[in-house]
Amino acid sequence: MNSTHLTWYTTGPLTFLPLHAAAIYGIEQTPDLRKRFEHITHSYTPSLGALLASPPTASTETPVDILVVSQSYLGRGDIPTLRGTLEEAEIIKKHFPNDATILRDSEGTVSAVLEKMTKHRWVHLACHGMRDPEDQTKNAFILYDGQRLELSQLMRMSSKNAELAVLTACQ
Repeated sequence: MNSTHLTWYTTGPLTFLPLHAAAIYGIEQTPDLRKRFEHITHSYTPSLGALLASPPTASTETPVDILVVSQSYLGRGDIPTLRGTLEEAEIIKKHFPNDATILRDSEGTVSAVLEKMTKHRWVHLACHGMRDPEDQTKNAFILYDGQRLELSQLMRMSSKNAELAVLTACQ
């Protein structure tokens, strides 16, 4: 099994967490799931600028293909609008004009995001987030119409090309 390299870029309180130790604990894991976690090489970057300025590796010699999920309006009155997410997506598109797929508002459903994530090496989520203090695997990104993309769903995914996730979510 080939080793996957994952670069973490954290801000705020997340900088104090050992994200490289993330796994599903307390449940019986299948051998396949356990093997996936054992073959990930983790590194951290202090900024996206530092990551982009780093010497090229085999993975950065190919064009970056980035999925941008921009959720400014969720279609529900009880969830506030996020200002700036559409502009954020346009700035990313400007930097990666040929390599960015953008899912805006109603395009950003859980099923669409999960399907597109398997086809992109980088993902940028600009949306609401929510924490579950009882069960961390239920921490979630809030996508269109209040749908929840939970950490447990992401942990079950297998993406051979995944390299970088940028999360600009509240909570």
